[in-house]
Amino acid sequence: MKQARARLTHTVILDAAGEVFAAHGFAATNLQWVAARTGLTKGALYGHFPSKAALAAAVIESFEASWREMTADARHSARPALQTLTWLALELTRRMAEDIRFMAGLRLTMEAARAACTEVPHLAELHGLMTSLVLLSQKQGDIPVGHRPELLGRLLTALVLGTHESGLGIGRDDAAGALRSMWDTVLPALQRIPD
Repeated sequence: MKQARARLTHTVILDAAGEVFAAHGFAATNLQWVAARTGLTKGALYGHFPSKAALAAAVIESFEASWREMTADARHSARPALQTLTWLALELTRRMAEDIRFMAGLRLTMEAARAACTEVPHLAELHGLMTSLVLLSQKQGDIPVGHRPELLGRLLTALVLGTHESGLGIGRDDAAGALRSMWDTVLPALQRIPD
């Protein structure tokens, strides 16, 4: 019973931390805000996580597990490549909208990479995965070979991340629907042979 309660408290803390890190980033996050969202004292919070860095690391660990699952599903999908590409874009948008730890972990890893003046590894991986799916879609005849896979991979990555980051006047709940509408507009253009 005590272990179950501790696991539940751990989950509540990670979700609250996800909300605060997603909204404010690492540097601006105050652990008192996390404690207030959980109903714990700051001292009790430190009983679970000894520092803000340890709490951020746990949020990132949760994000990493979800990221690996999503990208592995895309890499090993039995669907045609164009369907997998669409699934990946929509799934990433869904996770950013619905999974606060995913969103917070992505923000924290992006902040860390930018602070170190290095490429964001997850964005590079996403671009590479989308590019390979475009290339495979071309081999399967769903996207004309006249399109440059690298450029389309970059465009589609920007479309997914830009939809979320810009908001474009939509709420988090509407992000997947907005991306779906934009995706349905872009796909027919991809399937035509460029001039």
